[in-house]
Amino acid sequence: MFDRVYQQNWMALEKNIREHLSSLFNIPRSGIVEIMDDRVIVDGHTNEDLAIITSELLMAYTGSREKFPTLWELAIERARSEVSPPIDLTPIINGENPVQVKVERYCDTCISTKGRHRKGCPKFK
Repeated sequence: MFDRVYQQNWMALEKNIREHLSSLFNIPRSGIVEIMDDRVIVDGHTNEDLAIITSELLMAYTGSREKFPTLWELAIERARSEVSPPIDLTPIINGENPVQVKVERYCDTCISTKGRHRKGCPKFK
């Protein structure tokens, strides 16, 4: 069990979740960014920077009164739902006939829907 967020916990999160939580909690960035093999190893937040995330702050954000590890998981889940809210797939009713939208893919390799291949696709020219 842990009672605070450490750099390893922080870097295990997706980039968009880290950015959302960082701006939400006003977490300073006093360290340096470390990149190895085109992958970010450290995003500049040190353990001292992350010490700003306390149980009280997480309780206020999640509205729960659990222990720290549970609060941290709840905060991550709430941040995920705020960053990318679930898509409502209920059909739109137009009179009596539901309208169904089907997205046609141009390429299954690069999952493009725009009529052209993306960079990194073997079919990209």
